[in-house]
Amino acid sequence: MRLFISPVLFLLLLNCAKKESVESKKLTVPDSMITSNEPNFKIDKIPENCYLMVIGKDSSAIHLIDNLGTFSGNMAIKNNEKDSSFGDLAGFKNEDTIKLTYTFKSEGVTSESTIYFLQKNDELIEGIGDYKNPKTLKFDDKNSFKKLKCELTKNILK
Repeated sequence: MRLFISPVLFLLLLNCAKKESVESKKLTVPDSMITSNEPNFKIDKIPENCYLMVIGKDSSAIHLIDNLGTFSGNMAIKNNEKDSSFGDLAGFKNEDTIKLTYTFKSEGVTSESTIYFLQKNDELIEGIGDYKNPKTLKFDDKNSFKKLKCELTKNILK
């Protein structure tokens, strides 16, 4: 009996130790699953708008880029008898109000100021008052920037 068990046990061990050969298989993907390199969504141009306000011989121009409610851009204030300023804008929109930080240079000094605008139709109306308490700001049409083509503001924004 021992003679019979030994060859059977030997064959069992031999089968367990035997390495299986691995065949390389080709993966086939149906044409319906292959897509082009183009995304399934369309990215439109990020909106850019320009605004101008002229009071007497003074003018101010704004160039704003609206990236889904987060704004960037620049602003130039050209005063006839006072110092002018030019700088960058960054901020966000909450409902119809845009809060921007204006970082600008005037007389060689870099300063920072907060500005609030009410966006109404094709205008930006600057808020006047205590910016620490935005609910008390007054938005008067006298302080409005009119929307216009950005090409027209290039000379001011230089």
